[in-house]
Amino acid sequence: MPVPINDLPLLGRPVATTSFGIVVLTEITDEFVDADEIAEHHPDSDNEHVWAGWRVATLDDLVHTWPARTEPGEYERLRRWWQPTFDELRVARSSAKSRERRRANSHSDEASP
Repeated sequence: MPVPINDLPLLGRPVATTSFGIVVLTEITDEFVDADEIAEHHPDSDNEHVWAGWRVATLDDLVHTWPARTEPGEYERLRRWWQPTFDELRVARSSAKSRERRRANSHSDEASP
């Protein structure tokens, strides 16, 4: 995901995004984004963005995340990441619980004779 070089999110902490929901950034590369190549999916990105690797936030990540005190403003929406709100965390926690239940059920099905 492209992130602005002058305003990078913290690695390892959940952030809400416009495109991917709540994710945890795992790395930020030193590779600049080619704005022309990604314009279709990220029209606001420019040559001042770098690539960030990410993963879906786990239930544990989400439970330990404090919500933002205010809704994201125009600036946060334009840069495409912000501290998650209470409502965003509530929805993401519910989805994460469902994912974990499905994963647990699929593992128990594999273990059954």
